[in-house]
Amino acid sequence: MIAVLAGDIIKSSRLTPEELQNVKDCIVETCDELREKFPEIGLSKPFFYRGDGWQVAMKSAPAALKVAVFIYAGLRQQNIARSRIAIGVGETEKLDLENLDQSSGEAFERAGHCLDKMNTRSFDIDFATAENSEYLNVKDDGLFALTMCVAALISDWTARQAQIALVALFHIDQTNDDVAKLLNPPISQQAISDSLRSSKFFAVIGAITAFSNILS
Repeated sequence: MIAVLAGDIIKSSRLTPEELQNVKDCIVETCDELREKFPEIGLSKPFFYRGDGWQVAMKSAPAALKVAVFIYAGLRQQNIARSRIAIGVGETEKLDLENLDQSSGEAFERAGHCLDKMNTRSFDIDFATAENSEYLNVKDDGLFALTMCVAALISDWTARQAQIALVALFHIDQTNDDVAKLLNPPISQQAISDSLRSSKFFAVIGAITAFSNILS
């Protein structure tokens, strides 16, 4: 069982070619950092298609919501454009992490169908509920609810809140004082605490953990 994230960059037609490339580079850089920091996730390189569409896959399905939040926060920090992100979980017929366009299977289909159903009234992150999956037919309601909770909580993040949250996510085992020193320029520990509190960061972490536990 794997997970696939399918995305499309929102209002990409309004971006200059340079801006669109910067958004794509942000997704690539975030995934590169994830691959280096959390190799156990088994994350692929992003595959881009149709100009503004993209996909990533991971061998560790429980990490799907976490990876989606990392990518969302990276883009929000950059503050050029947002992306819809659909999460699909399922089996795979073929998985090539270095050449995702050569991969296929249930998880890819679920993520793609979910992305197609997302519209302007949706949150930026969605979960593909199962229709005929023996594994997910009991669990998908909980996974969907947790995804919606996280999507709602992070939907109002400012670029600054996203920047701080992203650093905290990458260094989740460190103190707020440590996180404060990692920012450039460094800020106070109190400023970190205030930002994480106002962004509901620990509620987001709780939901991500619950999502992971359901699929573990």
